[in-house]
Order: sequence, then structure tokens, then C-alpha cells
Amino acid sequence: MVLIKQLLLQLQVLNPRIAIVTKGADYRALVELLGGQYREISLRTNLVKNAWDLQQNSEEPGSAQIAGVASLAYGCRESDLGSTAHSW
Repeated sequence: MVLIKQLLLQLQVLNPRIAIVTKGADYRALVELLGGQYREISLRTNLVKNAWDLQQNSEEPGSAQIAGVASLAYGCRESDLGSTAHSW
């Protein structure tokens, strides 16, 4: 995790748009330090992500999108069982 944080700091010279989705708040301090937004996602928040939104001119979800939906569903199930909420 330290290496990833170092890389993110070095990338700032390129002014990239970065989204981090992880369990817990491991990156919260770094996100706030860099002027980003930290949002907690769980079944108890109003933040909504429509994981089934298709790319423009697409009729079916790709394998990465299907994997993302499966991961979200699994993570939400863990949150209901007492694990920490997801963050981004």
C-alpha cells in the first residue's frame, strides 16, 4: 500500500483523474491531502452508483463491468454482515 501511495503522489505532476475504490479508509488521508473527495459507500448512504450503466454505443456489459457488479454485490453483503464500509 505504501508503494501505491508513493506512485499516486508522483503522478500528481501529470494532474490525473484518479478513482480509488477500496474497503475501509486506507486512502482517506491521501485523498484529502491531494484535495480529492472521500465518499463512503454502503447500503446505509445516499450515494448511488448505477453499476449497470452501459458505455455509449454498447448493448451489453463487458466482462470488467460484470466483475465490478459482482464485486460490489459481494462487498455490500460483507458490509451487512458487519465488515467495514467501502470507500472511494
